[in-house]
Amino acid sequence: MQFPPAMSIGADAELSVFSDDVVPKILVCGLPRSGKSSIIRVVFGKTSPHETAYLEPTVMPEVRHVANHLVHVKIVDVPSTYQLDRESESDITEQDRTWFAKTVAIVFVIDSLEDNWHQAILYARRVVRRAIRVNSNIVFQVFYHKIDSNYRFDGSYSGDGMNSLHGEDISDAYVKELQASLDEDLYRNGCRVGITWHCTSIYDHSVFDCFSRLLQQLSVVHPHGQCVEQLLDSLVSNCRMERAYLFDIVSKVYLASDSGFGGGDSVLSYELMSDMLDVIIDTSCIYGIGAGKNEGRGTRDAAVIQQGATPASLAINSASSCTISLSNGLILYMKEVDTFLALVCQIKEEYFDRTFLVDHNINKFKESLAQVLGSSPTQTEVKKIS
Repeated sequence: MQFPPAMSIGADAELSVFSDDVVPKILVCGLPRSGKSSIIRVVFGKTSPHETAYLEPTVMPEVRHVANHLVHVKIVDVPSTYQLDRESESDITEQDRTWFAKTVAIVFVIDSLEDNWHQAILYARRVVRRAIRVNSNIVFQVFYHKIDSNYRFDGSYSGDGMNSLHGEDISDAYVKELQASLDEDLYRNGCRVGITWHCTSIYDHSVFDCFSRLLQQLSVVHPHGQCVEQLLDSLVSNCRMERAYLFDIVSKVYLASDSGFGGGDSVLSYELMSDMLDVIIDTSCIYGIGAGKNEGRGTRDAAVIQQGATPASLAINSASSCTISLSNGLILYMKEVDTFLALVCQIKEEYFDRTFLVDHNINKFKESLAQVLGSSPTQTEVKKIS
C-alpha cells in the first residue's frame, strides 16, 4: 500500500483526481487565508503548525491519502476560487458532476479572526447548492477555525475566556448566529441540508478530533465502524481498561474508540494517547531496528511522503509495543494490530500486573479485527473476546 505525497494537479489532469478510481473523497473548501491548507498539512502531512503561517494560496487541487485496511479516503484541498467565478448557479456542468459524484463529505473552513463571514456564508451556500444537485448524500461540516484560548474539545465554547474578534467577544451566540445565517440562506434557496459546526485550531488536538469523528460518521468510508467499536468495548471490559482507541499511525487520526468516549476524562485520554503515539513513531523511525536499509531510519515525515511506504518504513510491526507509566497510576499501552493501525489503550496500574493476559486479549482482538476487515459489513459477526 502506497502513500503518495501531496500532489498539485495541472489543468489537464484536474478531473483525474475524481475520475481515476472509486476512492471516496472529502473536499476541504474555504476562502483565501481561511486556514484550510494549514489544517490538511498539519493533520495529514505532519507539518508543524508554525510552519504553515506563510503558505501560498492553493491554486490547484492538492490530494492527501488516508489509507489502511479499515479506511481509504482522499482528502482534497480545493482552490479558493472554485465556483466563485461562476455566472449562474442554475447550470450543472460536467465538472460539477465529476467533482461531487464520488464526494462523501465537504468541509467548509471559516476564519474566526476575519469579519468577512458574509462572503464565507455565500461561498458555502453556492457550493452546497451545486453539490446536492449532483449528490444528495454528501455530508456537510463547518470548521470555525483559529479558535485557540476558549476552545473546548466537545466543540463548544468555555465561559471562562473569550477571544476577541475586532474588539468584540466571540461567544456561543455569535457562532449560532453564523450557523442560523447559513441555514436560513440555504432554506430560502430551497436547500434543506443539515450542517454540523465544529470549532478548531491547529495548535491543539481539535482538528484531529474533528476529522476522526467525520471519518467515523461516513459509513461509505468506514463500513465496519460499529463492529470495531463493539470489539473495542469487549476488549475494554475484559481487560478493565479505561479507554481504547484505534489510530491510523500515519495521520494520528483515531478511526475507532470504545463507546465510553465522551466527557473531560476522555478528552485528556485522547490527548495523552495521541502524544504518546507521536513519541513512539518518531523514536522508532530514528532508533528502530529494521530488516532493510531504509527501515528504522529517518522521520515519520519521510516515511509518509516516500513512494511505496510500508509499516517497516515506520519501524512498526506486529511485535511493536510500548508502555508508559503516568504519575496518576495509569498506564498507556500501545500495540500494532494491523497495517498502519495501532491500538492505544489506557489502563490502571493495578489491572496491568498480568501483562500476558492483556496481550492475549489484544491478540484475540487482532484476530477478530482481521475477520471483520476481511468480510463485508453484512456478513460480519462480532465475537466476544475472552
